[in-house]
Amino acid sequence: MYYKSIVTMVMLFVVLTIGTISFAASDGNYSLSFTNVLTGVKDDVEAVSFSSSGEILASGGDDNSIILWDTKSWKEVRRLKGHKDKVSTLTFSPNGKLLASGDSGSKVILWDAVTGTEVQRIKVDDDVNAVAFSPDGKLLAIANNSRNVALWDFSQGSKLEKLVGHTKDVKSVAFSRDGKFIASGSNDKSLILWDITSGKMLKKFSGHSDDVNSIAFAANGKYLASGGNDKKIIIWDIASGTIKYTLAENSNSIKSLVFINNGDVLVSGEGDSKINCKISFWETESGKNLASGRNDCSLTGFAFSPDEKYVAIAAKKVTIKQRIATAATLQSQPELNDALAFSEVVQTPNIKADELFKRAKDWIVTNLVTSNDVLQVVDKENGMLLGKGEIIYKPDTFMSKATLTGTIRFVVKILVKDGRYKYTFTDFTHIGTAVTIRNAIWGYKEPLQLSYGLLTNAEKAPDGAEYRTSVWKHMKEVSAETANNLINSLTINMGRPVTGNNDW
Repeated sequence: MYYKSIVTMVMLFVVLTIGTISFAASDGNYSLSFTNVLTGVKDDVEAVSFSSSGEILASGGDDNSIILWDTKSWKEVRRLKGHKDKVSTLTFSPNGKLLASGDSGSKVILWDAVTGTEVQRIKVDDDVNAVAFSPDGKLLAIANNSRNVALWDFSQGSKLEKLVGHTKDVKSVAFSRDGKFIASGSNDKSLILWDITSGKMLKKFSGHSDDVNSIAFAANGKYLASGGNDKKIIIWDIASGTIKYTLAENSNSIKSLVFINNGDVLVSGEGDSKINCKISFWETESGKNLASGRNDCSLTGFAFSPDEKYVAIAAKKVTIKQRIATAATLQSQPELNDALAFSEVVQTPNIKADELFKRAKDWIVTNLVTSNDVLQVVDKENGMLLGKGEIIYKPDTFMSKATLTGTIRFVVKILVKDGRYKYTFTDFTHIGTAVTIRNAIWGYKEPLQLSYGLLTNAEKAPDGAEYRTSVWKHMKEVSAETANNLINSLTINMGRPVTGNNDW
């Protein structure tokens, strides 16, 4: 089976840059390409949701505000201010008329999705982690840290019902498509299936060994998916209450799950790492991995548009990506031993290759700091520039500080064509400082230099030592932050308006 839909990925970030994700799959070729950048987000994004029409994307996060984006122009339409605490979750009602948002201050606000005015406030017992509308829009389920699921019945005015059964904070909540059931996931490592009519607990699912962060019902009503901090995804057979299968080959906590393609495909998002998140596509019936891709982000969640052509990934900055699924030659996804790299194809309409080449050359000379020649290769005929840079590295640990302090060298490659360019930051290589130490037993002096060498996607340092792994991760964080700053500068420089004669 080939999945040939085109999906644009809208990635919300503030600090960290985004490189190209490549999804390798036996059933097709999945790749992402840059299309636009959304500006205006000032702090970490915690939640995203599309309206039922797909015309509006809502994002909310640590700056206590909600931004509504037009999905055609990707421009900010309206900013909603009413929360005094971090916006932790939000969702549109099925008819698109209401937007519900919850915060870390125990409040849920209902907004008129058209005018942006506040309609009602709902106070719950503790921090809000998730909200979900029933399919008919008559109920709002609220997962919070009071160990229960609060149910707001719109027909009852201000009445809140409580579904009691969890022993720790409730992190996630979802309605079945037929509206008969609610499922909730908790830090008590369990899932509970509730009957909406009676409010009674029908089944309790136990299989996770850590907090359950996300749950999702399959469209056919047969399966329930759950993901948690134990890095596992479990597919449950609802009728029998048993595990259909477990997907345990994940490297980070599962932050978000959603079924697409009418339930045939499950999409999972991993988070926690500052420079590595992962999006995976799974065949629902078999659990077969259709595609997986790593990226430099700190994922907190995602949401698909109603037509499944767009997916908004919440993390820390707003960038629009496009995923194209074809039957073309497969691309390899970044492996753990692959070099750390940040790469992107950026569209620059109406700017010719000659002008982009000049801008890229000026940018390299101005922005890269290195003890060697900045420009290594200048190939105007093929539109290619190669430069080298250095990062003065200072470790965040006192252990072997003298030898760890040194440089991280890297390579920048820029290719230009009419209307677009591609950058690649790669070959980040640590070289420590050589020092002379005195042997405590024999008294002679000996040189010592601790270099980590080429930085890769591996989570642990090459020798696997725990104390070295913390430094290894820090080096990659510093490299990612430097690359992010340079990429932002490059984007501004390459995309500035053309002056003078525009006819090449």
